[in-house]
Amino acid sequence: YILSNAEFDVNVEFDKTTTKTITNEHKKGDLTVYKVDKDNNRIALGGVTFDLYSEEFGKVIGTYVTDENGKVVIDNLPIVEGMEYYIIETEAPENYIKDSDKIFFSISDNETVRVSMTNEMIIEVPNTSKNELNINVLVAIGLILGFGALMYVKIKNNKK
Repeated sequence: YILSNAEFDVNVEFDKTTTKTITNEHKKGDLTVYKVDKDNNRIALGGVTFDLYSEEFGKVIGTYVTDENGKVVIDNLPIVEGMEYYIIETEAPENYIKDSDKIFFSISDNETVRVSMTNEMIIEVPNTSKNELNINVLVAIGLILGFGALMYVKIKNNKK
């Protein structure tokens, strides 16, 4: 918590209970997340969605989406001694594999933690197997054989 130097007036009366509410303010820090392509970290990945969790409370604190520069900034995260946070990607950008790893971090007072995360691009390899027959080739061969058989029968019938 942040130590307050504020002074508070309290009126005390004989034989009465007096209540004064004083709130403490947590120290705070910031988180900056960068999302980039695994093979080329110059390619920023916008539109990546992830959840921020409090390890202490075991629940989602917020959901965030990276901007077109692959960046999101989360300001003023409360700092509790010994408390850890983690982020989990919930939605990857199109044509990328979602990263399901938990990324843990803790924050100190007035600190900005920078986390860089990567996604691997989905690469579809064309099937180049030589054992597969192309359906178009089979249809063409069938048509040629059928036409040839038809012509043979027609010529044979004309000779009679």
